[in-house]
Amino acid sequence: MIFFTTGVQAAHLFQVAAQMKLEEMVRQGLRRAVVASIGPTTSEELQRKGIQPDLEPSHPKMGFLVKETAEQSAAILQKKRQGTASV
Repeated sequence: MIFFTTGVQAAHLFQVAAQMKLEEMVRQGLRRAVVASIGPTTSEELQRKGIQPDLEPSHPKMGFLVKETAEQSAAILQKKRQGTASV
């Protein structure tokens, strides 16, 4: 599970990954994890980097992000694992 609370976090993650020549490995890891984005601007940056967030909270606030991710992460992860297993 990973929380992104700003688009800058995503940009910096991929900047460092590029410097280390690990961009694709980071993308692969994120595709297996639950990716939670605080809101639309952050989700847009993730999508520009090739990552589709699994969830955005109902309100773009940290408390909502944590609570809703905790409530939904087991189901999201199960779906991802089933999708990977069937490929």
